[in-house]
Amino acid sequence: MMTNDVMNAKIIRFPATDGIMLEGLLQRPRWRRSSVIIHVHGMGSNFYSSRTLKMGRELAKAGVSFFSINTRGHDLSAWFDQKDGSHGPVIGTIRERFEESVMDIDGAIKAMQEEYSDTRIFLSGHSTGCQKITYYALQHTVPGLVLLAPGDDYEMLRSEMTGKFDETYDKATRLGADKRDEILPEVFPGFTAQRFLSLTDPSRIEGMLFNYKKGLPYLSHLNTPVLAVLGTNDPSTAPADEAFNLLRRQIGQQFEGVILDADHSLAGHETKISRLIKKFVTKVQRAV
Repeated sequence: MMTNDVMNAKIIRFPATDGIMLEGLLQRPRWRRSSVIIHVHGMGSNFYSSRTLKMGRELAKAGVSFFSINTRGHDLSAWFDQKDGSHGPVIGTIRERFEESVMDIDGAIKAMQEEYSDTRIFLSGHSTGCQKITYYALQHTVPGLVLLAPGDDYEMLRSEMTGKFDETYDKATRLGADKRDEILPEVFPGFTAQRFLSLTDPSRIEGMLFNYKKGLPYLSHLNTPVLAVLGTNDPSTAPADEAFNLLRRQIGQQFEGVILDADHSLAGHETKISRLIKKFVTKVQRAV
């Protein structure tokens, strides 16, 4: 455990509800009872990115506990253990099944309930982590969501694959169910066919959740306060003002947010974002 005058931190291993073992870093105030935020990383990332650690430190100093977790989609590829100690599957970003992220978040919530018996647990996500926590909130009661750079993965992937997208989509859809775990070399960094289709098939929720061109219809079903932080230089939400207004229109009165002079990483704004989150959490807590 790491400690200083205002906060301490510890690594926690916990099982997802299907028994896959995951890890996270809990950064929390040293002397105060606090609110709790579970943070979900973006595609190919993990709980210990420098920006996430800095944000966690700032929140802990402000009196908010911050549990940044690895989901089964962390990094590009990762080998997992099972709860019983046996070797589990190789997953990571290129192989994960989006819907299984619910089991990861459920496991993290249970771990925090064991640490804090009587506090409300908020969810935060960056990039594709926004899709995961929003998908979770559409099925579960959550006191509040923090959306950091909620990007349009579908349109970003389509633009990155100019000239190859339609052909690759057709190839993936023609594969039988028994072959959809095969890697598609046409897609950087090498998604499996099922992972690619999760992001690109209009009948699948993952790629459509934050598809701004489609109008964000799923977000109108959210029933929880939402704080969103967008960047002016983020191609996944460009133009940022239009994306912001659409988020506000679809989520309604429970929406609040800001647009920062930042790229998709929101790097350099960790202190400001932490203050916004602290203010948001405090406001929601007082409204109860």
